[in-house]
Amino acid sequence: MIFAKTTTLKIIDSRLTVGLLLALAVALAVFYIILVNNSVFNIVAREQALSQISDLQTELAGLETSYLTLSSHLTMPLALSRGFIDASQTAVYVKASESAGRFSFASNEL
Repeated sequence: MIFAKTTTLKIIDSRLTVGLLLALAVALAVFYIILVNNSVFNIVAREQALSQISDLQTELAGLETSYLTLSSHLTMPLALSRGFIDASQTAVYVKASESAGRFSFASNEL
């Protein structure tokens, strides 16, 4: 009878082991599917980002070209007629007052 009990325990242990291994295999398969899915989504997002970068570079090139054509037509008489003031004619500076860094306490302070 002792032999029969150990045999049933070995059968139960082997069923438990097979069940645990099967559950682990299913969990690993699900985890693998999730990782592959995330990889595919990241690849699609990268392709969209590269497409947007390409569009922005094209737009930037167009803006640079229009800037260069507009800046070639800019002259000093035109700027002066539109309100430009040459900074070299007047001296511009800022002087801080002497009491800017000083402070004093009130006599009735808490």
